[in-house]
Amino acid sequence: MNNTNTTSSWEEKKQEPQSQSEKITGNEQSYTIIVTRYLSVKTEWIVIGDQKKRVRHCPKCNKLLIYESKRGYFTGKGKNSLCGTCSSKERIEKYGMTLPYKGGCKLSEEHRNKMRDVMKKRHRENPHPMIGKKHSKETIDKYKKNRAGEKNAMYGKNHTLETRKKISETRMRNKIPGPTFSEKTKTALRLKRIKEIEEDKYNGHQMIPSYNKSACKVFDNINIVLGWDGKHAMNGGEHFIPELGYWLDYYEPMRNIAIEWDEPSHYNIDGTLKEKDTTRQKQIEEHLKCKFFRVKETTFDEPTLINELKTL
Repeated sequence: MNNTNTTSSWEEKKQEPQSQSEKITGNEQSYTIIVTRYLSVKTEWIVIGDQKKRVRHCPKCNKLLIYESKRGYFTGKGKNSLCGTCSSKERIEKYGMTLPYKGGCKLSEEHRNKMRDVMKKRHRENPHPMIGKKHSKETIDKYKKNRAGEKNAMYGKNHTLETRKKISETRMRNKIPGPTFSEKTKTALRLKRIKEIEEDKYNGHQMIPSYNKSACKVFDNINIVLGWDGKHAMNGGEHFIPELGYWLDYYEPMRNIAIEWDEPSHYNIDGTLKEKDTTRQKQIEEHLKCKFFRVKETTFDEPTLINELKTL
């Protein structure tokens, strides 16, 4: 009985951390450092607002290093790694090379070869732990689960317009291709389009050019509610202007009203209408002397649209 009680009390003592806190100041801010000890294991934590993160100090310059993950902390602690500045200085001293300027300068072939040799040597001395290995399906599924929904860093967020422009310019400059489809997907899309063409031909709808069936349903409702007789792809075919080589998504000849249905592809990344669509609209207005109305697919509201058309 006595041995059991002693073991139980020892386990409770082992699980209960002995903690102490001290106040330090760094980078013109006041941080609270909490030191916890489990037996002989000492861990330092930093409290910033309502967040608590593991910290350690650079063994060379004593700079405070804050870790976002448990894995990163124990990796750095196990290797006794330096901060970025000390690590760079040590690397320069060891390999006798200066760090390349990151402002877009062009390196000589000799310098590039030297950098290549250094990187090869470094990889030989410290090979990546995943070389020749692959993650199991269970591990991959675990990664996906840990990054899905609210756990994803971009959940409920959108890139700013400035960021989207930078991404677009970078992809165009580096000639990065867009999404690619597998041969199986290409075949499925091709067969789907052939089936749509066969259905259009059987139902007497136009086959050239392609059209938006959802837009045609809205155009039908406009004709019913307003009593118009506008033409579209599924109602006798789109109105064709032979002098310009343009088809109109919707055209009401009695009132000389043209309506264009704009999918997202008609707009630039900043939300402005593409130049070719602006030019096309101007040419149609000058040729038909018509009232031209654009409908943005992503933001339109049908009752509001019909009320606006009543005023034309």
